[in-house]
Amino acid sequence: MGRWGDGETRRQGDKGDKGDKEDKEENSPHPPHPPHPPHPPLPTPHSPTPFLKG
Repeated sequence: MGRWGDGETRRQGDKGDKGDKEDKEENSPHPPHPPHPPHPPLPTPHSPTPFLKG
């Protein structure tokens, strides 16, 4: 019973903290995040890069 009680209290605490943060964000509108730039293609180990060739 003790373990279940601790888990329940922790879950309630986490939900409470997250709920407060969400409420604050909703009350204060923030500008949307800018789109992330596309990541450059990473060199694959199968195809040798010019750096390794040099």
